[in-house]
This record gives sequence, C-alpha cells and structure tokens, in this order.
Amino acid sequence: MPTATTFSDRLKLMQLNIEHQAIGLYKLATYNPLGRLRLMGSADNELFIAPQDISTTDPTRASDLYQGYYSLCGYTVNCGGQSPFEVQGQPKKWEEALHEFSWLKHLRAAETSVSRIQARTLVEDWIRVYGSLHSMTASPRIMSKRVIAWLSHSPLLLQDCDHEFYQRFMRSLTKQVRLLRSTHNKTPAGMSRMYTGIALAYASVCMGKDEKTIHSGLKRLDHELTSQILPDGGHIGRNPSNLIVIMSMLMPLRQAIISRDIVPSDVMIAAIDRIMPMLRFFRLGDGTFAKFNGMGHTPIDLVSTMLAFDDAKGTPVLNAKHSGYQRLEANRTIVVMDTGELPPQNVSGEMHAGCLSFELSDGADRMIVNCGSAANANIQNNQSLAEIARSTAAHSTLSINEASSSRFLPEQKYNHLSGVPILSGPKKVKYDRKLHQDYTMIAAEHDGYVSHFNVCHHREIQLDTTGTVLTGRDKMLHGNGTSISPDSKHSFQLRFHLDSNVAAHAGSDNTIDLKLPSGQRWLFTCENHPVELADTINISDIYGTKPAFQILMQGSLAKTSILNWTFQRLS
Repeated sequence: MPTATTFSDRLKLMQLNIEHQAIGLYKLATYNPLGRLRLMGSADNELFIAPQDISTTDPTRASDLYQGYYSLCGYTVNCGGQSPFEVQGQPKKWEEALHEFSWLKHLRAAETSVSRIQARTLVEDWIRVYGSLHSMTASPRIMSKRVIAWLSHSPLLLQDCDHEFYQRFMRSLTKQVRLLRSTHNKTPAGMSRMYTGIALAYASVCMGKDEKTIHSGLKRLDHELTSQILPDGGHIGRNPSNLIVIMSMLMPLRQAIISRDIVPSDVMIAAIDRIMPMLRFFRLGDGTFAKFNGMGHTPIDLVSTMLAFDDAKGTPVLNAKHSGYQRLEANRTIVVMDTGELPPQNVSGEMHAGCLSFELSDGADRMIVNCGSAANANIQNNQSLAEIARSTAAHSTLSINEASSSRFLPEQKYNHLSGVPILSGPKKVKYDRKLHQDYTMIAAEHDGYVSHFNVCHHREIQLDTTGTVLTGRDKMLHGNGTSISPDSKHSFQLRFHLDSNVAAHAGSDNTIDLKLPSGQRWLFTCENHPVELADTINISDIYGTKPAFQILMQGSLAKTSILNWTFQRLS
C-alpha cells in the first residue's frame, strides 16, 4: 500500500480500502431509540451505549467539510488539502471549536460511508497531532466537549472501523477521561466544572460496567447540579444560554441512563424539571431568548426540540426571584427584566452591567433590546466590543455619568479565566411585584452607583392587561433615599435600544414613532424631558454587528431626577 503523505491522500486511501475493512466488526444494536452500542474488545475496552446528540444538524455541511471548508464560530477556513489540525494562525474561537468536535454531528447526519471515513480520518489526525494533550486541547471545557462529542458520535466513528482504529480511539478517549477525573476538583467553578461533570457522567454511563460504577461516576454531576442550578431553575452565573447548554446535554444523558436500566438520580430529575420552565421564561415572542448577561444567539431549533419533551408544557414562571429576573406578559406583549444581584465573583465572568434593563417584544417582533453579547463574535477588535457590550450603556436602562453600574477586572490580567469577573457592582437589588386589576407593576432599585456617585436608581414599569401600554418611571435618589440636591454635578443617560429591524422616526412633538417588521406601530413619549433618536448597534455572536437606533434621554441630575415615559401600541 502506498504511503499517504497528506491529509487528502490519507482520506482517499481510507475510502479506496473501505471494502477491505472488517465490516461489522463492531456492530450497532438498535433495540433502543438511542442506538445502543456494544463493542468487541477487552473488559476495559467497551462502550455500552451512545447518547443521542439532539442539537440541530445540517448534512449539507458534510460536503463542505469533505472539501476542506470548516465553518466554525462565524469563521470559515479553507484548509487547502491540509488536515485542519495542522493549519496555523487561525482565530482562537475557530481553533477551540475545531478541537471540541461538535461538528461531527453534521458528518453523522450525512449517513454515508464517506462521512464515516472522513470522521475517522479526522479523529486519527487529532490523535496523531494532539494526542499528548498539551496546551489548548487539554483545557477542561474543550476536553469535556470533545469527550462528549466522541461518545455521542461513536456509532459514526466505529461502525465498520478496523481493530487498530478502535484501539487508538479507546486509548485516547480513556486518557482524556482519566485526566478530566483527576483534575475535576481543580477546574474553574461554573460552566467549566459543569462541563467536566457532565463529560465524566457521559463516560461512566457509556463505559461503566455495572450500576455501582455508573452511580459513582454520576455523583460529581449531582454535586454540580446542586451547587449551580438555582431553586427556580436558573444558573448561578445568570447567563440564560447556560441553561440551553446544560439541558441539551442532560436530556440525552438521562435517556442513556434509563436505557441501561438504571433510574436517574433525584438530583438530575429535579434539575431538569426546574430548568425546563426557565427555558420558556426567557423566550420572547419570536422564540429567541432575551439578551442578558452573556446570552448570544439563540439556537431556536434546539430549544424547540427540548421543549417538545416537556410533559407539563405549561406557561413560564413570571417571578424568577432566585435567578434575578421578572417577566410581564399580556396578550402578545412580553417584557423580561433584570432585577438580580451579582453572582459569586468566581462565576461572574459573563455578567453584564445591565441591572434593571429590560427587553420587550410584540408578537414575533423584538422591539426593545439590549445590545447583546460579543463574547464569541466573529468581529474585528472583538475584545473592545466585548467590553462595550458588557457596559451599562449597551443596555436598555439608566446610567450615571456614562459609567457602568459594575466594574470589571482588567482584561489583560485575567484573560486566562472563563470571561472577565466583576470586581464590584450592585450589592442590593430590591424589587416588588404587584398585580392589579388593570395592570401588573414591577418596582425595583439598585445601589450600583452609590459607592461612586451616591446615586440610587429606582425603576417602575407596568404593563396593562391588554398589552398595549407599557409605562415606566426612572427615579434617581441619593443613596440614603433622599432627593437629589440641586447642586449635583452628575449627569444621567436613559437609553432604550431598538432592534435593528425596527424603523424609528422622531416626531416634532417630542415623540418617537416605531414601526415593527409586521407593520405594527408603537409610540414612545416622555412627559417631562426631551427625547432624541441616536445610533446604536445590535451585536450577534453569529452575524456580527448591525446598525440600529436607540431612544435617548440625557441631562443634568440637578435639573431632572425623575423621568416618566410610555410605550403605546397604536391601533
């Protein structure tokens, strides 16, 4: 057999010799919905089951991968006949996504012998180049995702494979699992440790020989679920996207446990039951999540898939007091508001300085938004944009002296952490929710500006029962609750960022006319202060930035300390 010197050569040789492979050496058993997998091998070299990856797949992307085009995290790289693991100088986010192997799902969806060959060739290349598990490839989060991907897509990788590949695959997989197990307790708190806990749980269920071994492996995950999932189902880091990620891995894991004739733990079942209503809580009318505290692009298909398994299929909770969010809903109008305090500093790396901000949708139209998250965005000068996105000015709320209500640790000193933790911010966030016959009101205040400017921000919003009128009041007080003095030197800025699809026009009567994509119109008014229309941006970690408008009121605290405003749907 000729020697394959390039990635393309190796791929072609494997395809040419497919007829000579040991067909059926590792047969797939199909007596359960997940495609239970039991492989021939020694007692220490067995896979018993392959959890189902429920994330959205695109079989057409398998052709792109076969031709050397890898589109990951918004970047497309043409490998030009090289192995993607040997391509140098690519964006960090692209490299991380490559080493996570979640893109295997597209090859599996193609359901062809070529896609299976390519998947094995890529895994072999990774083992050849990075099998020593150094630098980035050994980060807990990346390694955990890779272990989960390899286990979930083991049918793709191992069907019709030869014994040598199987042995190399199992040795590498076992090595990674052992490393995760030995370093789990030292893994940074929050989502990184959640990933390792879930990866180790996957490994115990897929590779464990008996119920006792499996239960032992699941204990770590139970501990993380207990410490990170709040009583109302939110995540301790307060990023709504974490719930999507966690649930997308928990649901296949639960089914895999059941398929091995084992009862899932009460902790896991309770966590799933609590998270499911929170997935509904953060959804706006178009199915996307409100953009708070690091929430980026919403994988709508994935969320819909998960919600289809919700037996209760009930309405979302309205008062998520443990997570620090409130929801108002009337007719087709939805408002979600951030009324939460800072999470523990070691899990605050994705938090934004958006206390008391809110988002509003009318039917399938987003209207009032926060700018979004640039944490994973394919955007030039992404670090500066990420800092801007976390600022108070990037949220639909009030700021003092253009400062943020929270301060972040220096990026350059803490970029080794998962995100940049918050140094200080609101310590006390009070709220009150009142239900009246004609409307529901939320009154809240935070002290994020007290330490630097001695100013407390108080916000009241109320949505009438018809969903046609949202009224609000933003009040600025001294930290001790007294009125702002007339000699104050501070200024305020009140912003309402509009979705990029909203057309806005400033009227001559101090109003802003808003036209939504559906054609529905809303009118914004402020009864006691001039209103202007200014430029802003919407930030997407998938599509980059889009120009948009913002409604802006700004002035001196000495002259104005109360702002009364209204959004009204026009008939």
